Amino acid sequence: MVLKHLADTYGNDRKHEYKQKDKGMVEMQKEIFELLIKLGVPCDLRGFEFILTATGFLLEDFDKYEKVTRELYPAIAEKHHTTITRAERAIRHAVQRMLDKGNFDNIEKFFGTTYNLTNSEFLFTVVRRVRMNNVNI
Repeated sequence: MVLKHLADTYGNDRKHEYKQKDKGMVEMQKEIFELLIKLGVPCDLRGFEFILTATGFLLEDFDKYEKVTRELYPAIAEKHHTTITRAERAIRHAVQRMLDKGNFDNIEKFFGTTYNLTNSEFLFTVVRRVRMNNVNI
């Protein structure tokens, strides 16, 4: 599932011509995947895939997708052939399930709280911490 996502996102367009930047992107996406599992985000939810897509877009161009509602959700919806509302709701549901049933110790260490994370707070915190190489939980 994740390997297909990574291949679709970074591999097929360049036909195995990986630049150093792309290798870093793939490594950061792998870190994000592992982090989501450690935090307790259920990987069987569509929101999990949407979170991976969102973090990939944010890693590529953080400033472009700073406006989540107007730019990020439409990009996710287009990539996954769904509506903007469904993309937002799926991410919110995945984050809420993590907060309800995830690894509370890891959530507290990573976010500093175990309740009331918005989608934006969740996505931006994950991307910033991975970019800063500060993922230890």
